[in-house]
Amino acid sequence: MQWLEWLKDMFHFRRRQATATLLLLAIVTTLLIINALPVKTDQREQNTADSLWEREYNDFQQYCIRIDSAKYRRYHRTYKPQQTGGKRNDDFFRNNIVTPVPAFNPNSVDSLTLIKIGFSPYVTRNILRYRAKGGVFRNAERFGKTYGLDSASFAAVKPHLVFASDTVQVHRHKSLKSDTIVELNDCDTTDLIKIRGIGSYRAQRIVQYRQKLGGYYSHEQLSEIGIPSDAIDSIRQHSTINSGKIVKININKASVGRLRVNPYLTFDKAKAIYDLRRNKIKIDNVEQIRELDIITDDDYNRLKHYLTAE
Repeated sequence: MQWLEWLKDMFHFRRRQATATLLLLAIVTTLLIINALPVKTDQREQNTADSLWEREYNDFQQYCIRIDSAKYRRYHRTYKPQQTGGKRNDDFFRNNIVTPVPAFNPNSVDSLTLIKIGFSPYVTRNILRYRAKGGVFRNAERFGKTYGLDSASFAAVKPHLVFASDTVQVHRHKSLKSDTIVELNDCDTTDLIKIRGIGSYRAQRIVQYRQKLGGYYSHEQLSEIGIPSDAIDSIRQHSTINSGKIVKININKASVGRLRVNPYLTFDKAKAIYDLRRNKIKIDNVEQIRELDIITDDDYNRLKHYLTAE
């Protein structure tokens, strides 16, 4: 072979040495080729993985776009029709005050006049809702806090606002008559709020405390639930108290729990009265509870209106 002759002449190899050298070169070349093949395979696998990741990423991005679009369509379908009839209508929110502005009382002006002045339907609705819930515009600053009323529009109408001096009084007590008299032991909150100085919260407190007590025997008891003296004076002028309507507790039959319902009786005092009955078998009159050390004179003077031995 020419290769063998070349090696033999070049390196002065013998024939066997040249053959072995060629065989060794062939083996090394084969190993190099085999070693290079996995690199190409890994590269192809890497390229394939990168392609899959890129495709998955694009799919996820498209999914997010579809989700966002669906949310937008749902929001548009759910909320926009309620606010603007399915499309944006800036006129519903925009104020356009027309000059000259007529003088008006925000506590009595009607919706048509408000629209003619230039208030937006949104502001007009908020003004009427505030008044319907019992709100009163006592001054211009309070009117300026109306939702949707911008500073420029407020500045334009502020000089033309009119507030009657008796607006608050007439609004809150328009149902109060000089001869209005309620019975404190059977009236409800509707009757009580007709009295000057009594709102829905105080009226509810008065009724709830009456239910716990069983009834009132004096107007002064109202101070026990935080009613101020001026409000008590107003209630005294427009109410009566029939102590005969008080629901009394029979101490010869009541349990400790039943006695404990009365705000004037603590557990210890209720238990002492209960034990007194058990020892005596029967209590002949309420005054006998004064034998108990735990019952003071003040306790007895209050409890005698709510306890009975009959």
